[in-house]
Order: sequence, then C-alpha cells, then structure tokens
Amino acid sequence: MSIGYQDALKAADNQIIFRETVKGVALKHRLKVVFLPKVAGSVVGNACHVHASLWKDGVNILNDGPKGRNLSETANSFIAGILKHIKALMAFTAPTIQSYNRIKPGVWCGAFATWGWHNRETALRMIENIIGHSPTHFEYRTCDVTSNPYLVLGAMIIAGMDGIKNNLRLPEPIQVDPLLLTEEEREARGIKLLPKSLTETLSYLREDQVLMEALGPKLSQAYLALKDYENSITQNLSLEEFSKQYDLKF
Repeated sequence: MSIGYQDALKAADNQIIFRETVKGVALKHRLKVVFLPKVAGSVVGNACHVHASLWKDGVNILNDGPKGRNLSETANSFIAGILKHIKALMAFTAPTIQSYNRIKPGVWCGAFATWGWHNRETALRMIENIIGHSPTHFEYRTCDVTSNPYLVLGAMIIAGMDGIKNNLRLPEPIQVDPLLLTEEEREARGIKLLPKSLTETLSYLREDQVLMEALGPKLSQAYLALKDYENSITQNLSLEEFSKQYDLKF
C-alpha cells in the first residue's frame, strides 16, 4: 500500500494516520492488523519503505536531464550522505530486534549498504521513469513500521545534508544481487552487509557525530537509553514470542 507524497512533516503525519485508520477499520470488522516487520519465519516480512525526492522553488531537483539516469549533483551528494550514515540511521529505521529478522540477504529487503538502479537487494534504490524526467524519487528500503516516522525523516534529512555539505559522491551503482557475488568480489567493490542486530546498529549511532549532534544531548541520551532497555528485555525472545507480546503495539 502506498501513501501519496507530501513534505516531510506532513508525510510523517500521514503515515501515523494511515496506520491508525487501518487498525481502526480492521477492529470494526473484528479483525487484527499486524505491521510488525516479521510475524513468522515462514512468511515474508512487512516493510515501510521511504520514497523521497528533493525540491527547490517548486521544482524536483533529483534529476539533471530529460531522460535516462541523470542524477543531479545535489541529489548525488544527498543520497551519498544517507549511504555514509546508513548503519547509524538504522537505529531509527530498524529500531527493534524484530527488524533484523526481516533484513536478510536475498529477500528484497536491501540488506547491503549500497545503491543501484531498480535493485531491490540494495538498501537504496534509484527508480527510473519510463517517460519524462528521470529519476523523480529514490527509495530507502531498510525501514519498517516499528520506527518513528518523524525521527526517520529527520535523520535522513540530516544525513543527506551532511552529504551536500561535504560534497560526497556515490560509488558506482550495483546492478546485480550482491548475494550472487563472491565474498572477494563484494570486498573489491566495497559492498558491505548492514548491521545484523539492534545492538550493532546502536553502536554505530553512538559513534556517528553528525546524527548525535543533530539529536542534541538530551534527546540522544533518552533515545539510546530507551533502545538499550528495549533491546535488553527483548533480545532473547523468539520471533513468535515477540510477535505475541507486541503485535498490537505497532
């Protein structure tokens, strides 16, 4: 299911409204909707992919040409900033132990810290239009509904702006499933797996000066304390136990 695009704050509002509306309608019909990233090991997980574009003076500036894969310089730097910070960003976009039951290689969830055109196995996917200006938006794939959309979008913007500030550039796009490459081939192309646990990604956040400074001392301390506590009381739960206890909380 897709929600129409809006500016960042309104998009976050709409995500919450959508979730609560779906749950309310389901409850009216004596049904239960579960948005957890993984409900059972035998089924595909639930994601909450973020589709984003860059605008200036009412114009989409993601592309730099009428056709083809013409990513603008600004967009290149913005997305490169997200890629640089992505392991720390996952503390916001994949903030529960259940998130890491979904983020696995080979299941279209973007488990590798890289980007590509139309590649659903990369964390960042550039979406090319068949006609007209292209691209008009990109997709951040390692996000689920256990996240706070306000923190997610805010952190993505901070990471992207850091890319623009430092004139970062994306590496060459990956146009194959990285899982099909040998370990040596992935190493040569700089392709790394994303964090495999909440413990790991929280450590990346603690070391990320840009995101920590953007949060400020009070919010960063509170957020990390909360996630550390949640991690400590849930990390030994099985997938089924977590789902049973928290299926109505997200």
